[in-house]
Amino acid sequence: MAHIHHLLPIKAEKRQIFDAITSQKGLSKWWTKDCLAQPVTEYVNKFKFGELIENHMKVIDLQPDKRVEWECIKSVKEWIGTRVIFEIIDKDGMNFLNFLHIGFENEDDFFASCNFNWAKNLISLKNLCETGKGSPFNPATDLDEVKALRKKSN
Repeated sequence: MAHIHHLLPIKAEKRQIFDAITSQKGLSKWWTKDCLAQPVTEYVNKFKFGELIENHMKVIDLQPDKRVEWECIKSVKEWIGTRVIFEIIDKDGMNFLNFLHIGFENEDDFFASCNFNWAKNLISLKNLCETGKGSPFNPATDLDEVKALRKKSN
């Protein structure tokens, strides 16, 4: 199994980071505007990236200001059954986000692209928390990349 792992410092309060990774308002400002999400265990968050990709992520763990875990139940085949984990940790007085996307079958080109895109998305999250402005998916500029990814995964 292959896993994506990123650790990033975020100069923001834990509550602000937690809200950005759990609330519809927060997620729509850094990942994709087209989402339905609630910070409720067992709720299935839905994230759309144009008309080509729709991720359904079931909230399986929710620890306020500490940890969120999703299980992918609908998406491209490589994501089904994978888990996304966000852990907010304090190291020497600074908040860090420990991010994992675990359970990929292969470390192939699709995996590499997902790794790169998660890094971009996490920078968007960091910017949202630190400056108030993230860069969520924009169909006008990002759709070609999604089409290429989708074609690669089929």
